[in-house]
Amino acid sequence: MSFSFNFSILPLRKNFKVFFCFFIFAIPFLTLSFSEEKVQYLKKVGEIKDGFSSERENFFIKITGLCCDDEGNLYVADSGWNKIFKFDSNGKFLMSFGREGQGPGEFMGQRMSNHLKISFGNDGKLYVNDPGNSRISVFTKEGKFLKSHRTPPFTYDTPVVNSRGDIYLLSKSGIKAIDYYDSNFKYKGSLLDMEEHLQFPFGKPYKEIFHEYRIPAPDEIFKLMTKEDELIVMSSFAWKIYIFNRNNQEVRDFKIKEKSLIEDYKRNLELLKERNKEIEKTLPKEVETAKLVIPPFEPFICNKDLCLFYVKSDGSGEIYRYKTNGLYLDRRRISGDATLGWGLFYWNFEGLRCFKVRDRSTKIEVFLILWNK
Repeated sequence: MSFSFNFSILPLRKNFKVFFCFFIFAIPFLTLSFSEEKVQYLKKVGEIKDGFSSERENFFIKITGLCCDDEGNLYVADSGWNKIFKFDSNGKFLMSFGREGQGPGEFMGQRMSNHLKISFGNDGKLYVNDPGNSRISVFTKEGKFLKSHRTPPFTYDTPVVNSRGDIYLLSKSGIKAIDYYDSNFKYKGSLLDMEEHLQFPFGKPYKEIFHEYRIPAPDEIFKLMTKEDELIVMSSFAWKIYIFNRNNQEVRDFKIKEKSLIEDYKRNLELLKERNKEIEKTLPKEVETAKLVIPPFEPFICNKDLCLFYVKSDGSGEIYRYKTNGLYLDRRRISGDATLGWGLFYWNFEGLRCFKVRDRSTKIEVFLILWNK
């Protein structure tokens, strides 16, 4: 069966109406076809492994945190050495600082617990969360110790910091999701009701472990700070993104509702539940951590856009891109290995850098993603 339109027998006004309706109807499909075909290529440009320096500590024991500064230099928090290692954007070793201990500039991380987390603030300083010492230590980019702040017990997440030095951490109140402090770590307020976070559009992963009073975990709520000091909060339970301005007022929010992502995420949930059931067989009944379903994606900022890196149920990688006002832009398929290890995405003038942690958190591979417009 075939269809044809003979516009010559229709009046001009009707011709225009038919064409206009056809054009409007076709736009979503045309947009979809262009966005779905974009492929980003991983170009390996470096590798950080054993022997990266002449120091005695020239290998990684346990990588537990990554961040980049405003020049693209990479900082690696190693909870085995209790040191911070600094590399350039291609993985060349530059320096290290820190050691095990409880004094100024020292850390008490461990391989299996109390993991060090590190971030670079919009104020140009490095912030290291050290749960073993229950404090956040502040350093210059050259590793000079500046000060430390005593944190609430069991603070394990990565701090994010704006240009004023305000620090944002996951809340322990059970009422709000995020607490924020000034540059002297004086409590200033809290953001995002836990009721907003504890919504499950696809059903609760395990109903028995979600109670009315809950403390959010780092893999449930992601925090990002834009260069303009906007705080982006993503709830992996509610599948919703919240934007707060520099005055800590919520200015907008939007749901993640791309059909391809949702359908594959549901498949991923089922696979993860099956895996967790196998893990549960080897653990005591009172151990609940194996029942948690960890979302297989990572949000990051890319040239002022919000991106979600997602590992599909078949192991391939994708990046979904949005404007911070919620406008969906496109989906980009990543060619290359996206399944091994976790990592960090960082945008600079060359394109999108990807630092992937591999081999049980003892090696880093450096990739450049040539970001096509």
